[in-house]
Amino acid sequence: MKSETIPAIADIIDFYHKNSVKMGISDLLRLRDNLAARSYHLAEECAKIKLSYNEAYFIRKIGVARAKNALMNQHSGIKAESLAMVEGESLFNDEIQAEAAAYRIDLLLKQVNAVLRAMEQRIAHLRTEYERTAKQ
Repeated sequence: MKSETIPAIADIIDFYHKNSVKMGISDLLRLRDNLAARSYHLAEECAKIKLSYNEAYFIRKIGVARAKNALMNQHSGIKAESLAMVEGESLFNDEIQAEAAAYRIDLLLKQVNAVLRAMEQRIAHLRTEYERTAKQ
């Protein structure tokens, strides 16, 4: 699955990292709103990828069980189970790839939320500074 959301989020975070010190409140608010909206789309992608992972998990479980049942007529239970697992290697690989993608996007979503919290802190700090200087 090729995502446009992840590169867009990476660009926003890179821009924030390089320019946050010299940005004003209104620029930070626009950037935060953009990142928050993209974070919603990332959460949608996360849900789809987790669904794919769950599908891969159950496809593997069913595939190995079917292979084991088919091999039980020819071999002992332990040997049939071992052979079924070997036959299901591609299903295991598919599941591992789906699991890795699910973990990756979940971590990205958590990091986006951490950056959003950092932006909120910077905005709050700038507001306090603005209010303090306005009173003087």
